[in-house]
Amino acid sequence: METADAITRMQSGERGAAWAFLYQEFFPLVHKAAAAILQDQTEAEDVASQVLLRLPKKIHHYDAAKGGFRGWIWQSAINEALTRRKTVERTQEGMSEYYSTTHSTLEQSEHELRNAGLLHDSIECLAPEDKGLVLDYLAGYVPRELAGKYSQNQRTIQRNTKRAIKHLRHEVLKP
Repeated sequence: METADAITRMQSGERGAAWAFLYQEFFPLVHKAAAAILQDQTEAEDVASQVLLRLPKKIHHYDAAKGGFRGWIWQSAINEALTRRKTVERTQEGMSEYYSTTHSTLEQSEHELRNAGLLHDSIECLAPEDKGLVLDYLAGYVPRELAGKYSQNQRTIQRNTKRAIKHLRHEVLKP
C-alpha cells in the first residue's frame, strides 16, 4: 500500500489497514519530532501515539493541494509536542507553587500554615483522579487544556472538576 492510497482510503471512511499502514509508516517521524521538542522518550512516544491515534478523526483536514502528508503529520506532531511541553511546564510550576505554599513555614503566619496544612491534607485524601484534576485546576488549566490532557471532552472535565472541588470542599470543612 502507498501513502497516498492509505490517505484516500481513510478520507473515504476506511480505517483498518489504511490506518495501520500510516501508523507504522509515520510513527518514527512523529516520534522524532516530539522527542526533539520534549527531550523525553516516554513523553515523545505518548505524543506520537496520540497524534497517530487521532489520525482517523483529523485526516479530513489534510489537503494534498496544500502540501505533502509528511509535512502535515510532522506539523501535527510539533503542535502536539509543544502543547504537551506547555502542559508539563505548567504542571511543574503548579506543583512547585503548591509545595512551596504548603511547606514554606518561615514566610507564613501560624493561621496560614494551619490552613495550608489542612489544604494539603485534604488534597492528599482525594481519589488519585480527583487529586490530579484539582492540582491542574489550581495550576490554572482551563477545561479545554484539561480535556486534551485527560483525553475527555470539556463537559466531562467540567463535571469532574466540579465534583472534585466539591470533594475537596467537603474534606476541608470536615470537623
